[in-house]
Amino acid sequence: MNLTTFADGDFKEVGNNVYIATNVVVAHRVRISDGCKISACSFVNKSFDTKNMLIGGVPAKTLKACEPWTEECKEDVELCENLRIKMGLEYLI
Repeated sequence: MNLTTFADGDFKEVGNNVYIATNVVVAHRVRISDGCKISACSFVNKSFDTKNMLIGGVPAKTLKACEPWTEECKEDVELCENLRIKMGLEYLI
């Protein structure tokens, strides 16, 4: 785990190879495990300790288990973006 400072100045524990899409809000005292991918416009208000999960929503929840990060994971990223568009979200309010 890496201690990472976000724009709000709080430290978060973020694992290795974590993909965080645009307009994601991560609350304080949250841990994100290795290999997780977070969908655009999500609000992460709790920790996710299971590795290699696709996370998304307001509030964020586990959407599905996914393979460890590789170049082929672009499909998961596209799934996140399509979910954001389907929900009609341009940004998190």
